Amino acid sequence: MSRQPRITTIIPTHERPLLLKRAVLSVLHQSYRHVIVQILDNASGEDTELVARELACLDPRVHYHRHGRDIGGLNNILYGIEHVTTEYFSILPDDDLLLPGFLENCLELHERDDTR
Repeated sequence: MSRQPRITTIIPTHERPLLLKRAVLSVLHQSYRHVIVQILDNASGEDTELVARELACLDPRVHYHRHGRDIGGLNNILYGIEHVTTEYFSILPDDDLLLPGFLENCLELHERDDTR
């Protein structure tokens, strides 16, 4: 199994630091560990930035980008998609979370279907 990140999880956020932390941790605690978590902050206040920077300091898989002005939810997601460097990506809203094993199961199903 490759040790290079294969999946980027894009997490767009705006002014929800506690929910953001829960969402990011749900990705970092996945059984499949070869991921990048891309936090895209749509010009939130200081609390969101503090949480995001703390998570990025704790785990190098977390990348943080803060827009200087509100570019809208869709444009925030599109920005993230344009900056994906991995083979696969997913979008996880900041008020959602991944259940344990989610990424591993998705990757396994996708690759099994690719061999048919």
